[in-house]
Amino acid sequence: MIEHGLGSPYQRIGTFLLGQGIYQYLFPILASLVLLDVGFYYLDWYKSFIHVMRDNPKAIEYVHQIGYKLCDGQEKAKNQLIFSPKKTFEKKGRKMRQAAETFKERIQ
Repeated sequence: MIEHGLGSPYQRIGTFLLGQGIYQYLFPILASLVLLDVGFYYLDWYKSFIHVMRDNPKAIEYVHQIGYKLCDGQEKAKNQLIFSPKKTFEKKGRKMRQAAETFKERIQ
């Protein structure tokens, strides 16, 4: 899903994948890394905002690993808004990106 806000410099991109096993973990991680790479390096974003359900600890752990932080006032929200500047993603997401590269090399 991609939405352009009228008169806004922001875009919304979402990934929702259901399934078991590899589908539950690997594909959402790879999809999010691809979307962030496209946004930061091809669309020249300087910051990314996403929503994460407060009761989804695996998603929260993952997005923290790639540099996302909770926006002010979102502590009690069910669907929490979090953000990551490009520089933070580059620094914190490095290990995830390296793991994705290793995976890509193995499947080729």
